[in-house]
Formats: sequence, structure tokens, C-alpha cells
Amino acid sequence: MYENEFCARQYMEFHYTPSRTSYAQRLRTISESFDFPQRMAQKFKEFFPEAKNEQTRALEIGCATGASVLEMSKYFDSVIGVDYSETFIHFAQEVLRENSVPHVSRVSFGAVDQGDIEVARQVRLSHGLVPKRCQFFWGDAMNLFGEGGARANSVGKHTSRYDDVSWYHVPAGEQFDGVLVSNILCRLPDPRKLLDTLPRLLRKGGILVLASPYSWSDGVTPKNKWIGGLPDGPRSEDVVKEILMKNFELLNETDEAFLIRDHVRRYQLGFSHCTVWRRS
Repeated sequence: MYENEFCARQYMEFHYTPSRTSYAQRLRTISESFDFPQRMAQKFKEFFPEAKNEQTRALEIGCATGASVLEMSKYFDSVIGVDYSETFIHFAQEVLRENSVPHVSRVSFGAVDQGDIEVARQVRLSHGLVPKRCQFFWGDAMNLFGEGGARANSVGKHTSRYDDVSWYHVPAGEQFDGVLVSNILCRLPDPRKLLDTLPRLLRKGGILVLASPYSWSDGVTPKNKWIGGLPDGPRSEDVVKEILMKNFELLNETDEAFLIRDHVRRYQLGFSHCTVWRRS
């Protein structure tokens, strides 16, 4: 685990760089990192104009287990969540199914406490969510329109091992009023391909919310497909904006903290570069 230079350099930073120098982010309190999925969806409340007598539709690409999609149901008449993980979608479907009756939920899971010790959790959706507006599907961010170029191990693999999970392609010509892409850009084999797809997905005036910590790894994304993050080249924040400005108007730019629990004594604290755009 520790016999590699990358890990050694991490510990050199940990041991010898003063923490005030090493910690480059601004965070006044850890609570600023709470409820990241909900905060991403709430960007639409601020920037998406209320539609008059029109049915509004939204899409989240990389929805994981679905909290942002459910939060977006406050602001859109229908919301589709798509993720490449069959298991994530299965869990999202369970949350949706068991919360169809307001204030009643039978969805529970075990959160890791220490080693094999778990603490019981129960899913309770907050007031104002509209689960009946939401749908979850298994799909590939690299092949949203079903036009080829999917990830190699997804080709011909459209029958899920779960009965409640089905494959999704965006129908030709279909567009959305809002699209959320949260923390998946650096988990794709070709992030530029997804960025180039986004203009097709949004109607004129539609809102895009894009967030990423740019945690590049050549085990996930080949280095020749990285957008930024290479010596003597531009930073990812600048490359993303340069690509999107061809078809979008930048409305807002922030750093958004997020917190993922590994166990009761260890958490992942990250900071996503978050931009909000209007389709021009």
C-alpha cells in the first residue's frame, strides 16, 4: 500500500509542509461541507426561471443513489437520473419506491462505524420533495444518445442483474430545461466528450450546473484525455470554462465543499469547482 512514490509524497506533505500552507481552501466551519447533493440541486432554485404553463424537465448525469434528483423535483415537473452503476440505480429505485407514501419509509442500510461494525440508518426524505416526478435509469455518460463510442465493458451489457434497473438513452432530439453533472467529470475515460455533448441536451435558456474536484487519475482517465492537470498546461478550471463558453453563458462560479464518510473516524473532505451556465 505504501511502497509507491505518490504515497510517499503525500506523507512528505503531511509531515513537513506546515498545515496552514498545505491546506489551500477556505472553509470557516466543517458544516459548510454538509448536504452537498442537495446544495447542487438547489442551484436551480437560484438560477432557473419559473416556467409559466410549461412542463419543465431535468436530467442528472451521474446521479449515484439519487438525492440530487429528488431535490430537483422541487423545481422541475419531471427529473431523470442516470448513472453507470447498476447498484446505485437499484438503491435509488428502492428509495423512490419506498417513499411513494409521504412520511413513510422502510429503506434502511448500514453505515460503517468501525471495521465490520455498522450503525443502522433509515432514509427519510425531507418535506417538499416529489418522488413521483423522478425516474432513475442505468446509462453511460459516454454514450447518452446511443450513437456508439460507449465504454468497452458496457457494449451489449444492457440487461441488468436487478429487476428494477433498465438502460436509458436520451431519445434523438430530446432536450432538457436543466442538467446537473456533479463530481463525475474526472471519473470518465473521455471527459471532453461529455462536455461536447452538453449543448445538445439543453434547450435555449436552459441551465447547466457542473461540479468537479478534478481528481485526475490515469487509472480512470488516460492522460491524453485529461482536461488540464498537466505540467506547463492550463488548469482544469480554465479549460472547462473555455470549452463551455462556446455555447453557454457563465452565471456563477464557486468552490463547493463536500464530505463523504468512510467510517466514524475518517472522512473525505473535498472541494468541487462549481459553475452554473445558461444555454445561449
